[in-house]
Amino acid sequence: MKNPSKLILAALLSGSVAQAANTIFEANFESGLAANTGTITYNAGYNVQVAVTGGPDATLGSNVLFADPTTGSAAATDITLTPTVGASLTGGQTAVVSFDFAIRRTYGDNKSHYVTGYDSSNTIIFQFVLGELNEFGNGATDRQRPGYATNTGAFSFAGEIVSGATPGSYWFGNDAEGDGFNSSKDAHFDLTIGASGWSVFTTKADGVTTAQTTTLATYDGGTFTDLAYVTVTGESAAAGGFFDNLTIVAVPEPSSAALLGLGGLALLRRRRK
Repeated sequence: MKNPSKLILAALLSGSVAQAANTIFEANFESGLAANTGTITYNAGYNVQVAVTGGPDATLGSNVLFADPTTGSAAATDITLTPTVGASLTGGQTAVVSFDFAIRRTYGDNKSHYVTGYDSSNTIIFQFVLGELNEFGNGATDRQRPGYATNTGAFSFAGEIVSGATPGSYWFGNDAEGDGFNSSKDAHFDLTIGASGWSVFTTKADGVTTAQTTTLATYDGGTFTDLAYVTVTGESAAAGGFFDNLTIVAVPEPSSAALLGLGGLALLRRRRK
């Protein structure tokens, strides 16, 4: 039998030891509206349901959350993702917020959505903007464009996208679809949040990575110790959309995981002695 301590050491050196990343929130809607891990809540009066997508798709699964304010006087999208525990942002630890999204192409122009992260003091850490028509000066032929907001206003990613990564005209949604759903027009987003900055680590459309941002400052330029919860809100009662695979993952400092692995190696050595 191979020496187990050598196997652990080899795994450490190769970087294959698990980083002990912890999924603290997950909702894939395969079994209904509730979250699989943590808690998801919806504002009163908003029409939410599980919808079945049509055809194969690179990101959205068979069941998606359909948030649609087309009945009565429903308010704009207002969804809160509360993890089982807050994600620590101290000592190099980070959190990754991931989701799939496709906008519902129907009523009105003001259909932007905002993904906002808060700390345990209810202070905004970051705000990701899924911008609609006129949010960043984009016109009818380029309606959907992501960006970000700070306490001084909303901004496009112009100058913030890593060199060589081109997002293309449509990042999510399709103006020609009306109130329907085009599964080829959804996108996957990974937001990596640290104590003093965050990034759109990858943006994917149809499974292909299309853009990555440089590090963005936090909402007010401050430093934060934890990510407590995330909200997804719509700009108006016309802002509907399809959501899937919502997750928040707490990622430890890489050196911490290495120390855990080395601790296990030392324990094995002690047992062998």
